[in-house]
Amino acid sequence: MDVNATSDAVLNLLQFIGTIAFAVSGALVAGGRKMDWFGVVVLAVMVAVGGGSLRDMLLGVTPVFWVQSPWFVILAGLTALVTIPIVRRGLHYQNYLLLSDAIGLAVFAILGTQKSMGVGTNVFVAIVMGVITGVFGGVLRDVLANRAPSVLYGDIYAVAALIGCTIFVLLAQTNIPSGVVLWLSIGVVLVLRLIAIIRKWSLPKFNAQEED
Repeated sequence: MDVNATSDAVLNLLQFIGTIAFAVSGALVAGGRKMDWFGVVVLAVMVAVGGGSLRDMLLGVTPVFWVQSPWFVILAGLTALVTIPIVRRGLHYQNYLLLSDAIGLAVFAILGTQKSMGVGTNVFVAIVMGVITGVFGGVLRDVLANRAPSVLYGDIYAVAALIGCTIFVLLAQTNIPSGVVLWLSIGVVLVLRLIAIIRKWSLPKFNAQEED
């Protein structure tokens, strides 16, 4: 399968969905932390472009994607402004946050893997770059919002991305149409993450005993 065979229309749609989803999650976290409007926009933009920016820098793909296509930043900022009223009305936003974050994770993890394979990396590096693309924006968001990054505290988050990215690179070696592989892999990440949220799945935690 040619990983670059997916149509531009499909890729643009997925990038659009992923950017909005991650921007919503950033804006909701910022609102929950009672940041001002500028802080809401900044956090939304950071989570939307953070993972892809780190991926491109590690791969040596410069300028990074949003410099070539500024609409990512513009869309994330506008999404944040639209999201602000949800927080200001005092609506319970935790479910929206978890759902939007799961969508962003699924879309960008797989797109990151695809892009990495497209520039000639081996499958191991492609998987790692995919996980970084999906996860790093959320880590950056949580750190800037003074929250413990969920990826480090047992949540089935990076693991969901890892499984989906692995499935993508395996199916990419077959004759299955590229569009089917793309959507199927995204669906795997999304379903795993949502099931983990609903059923409260988590990884075993390391509990070291403190010395007296």
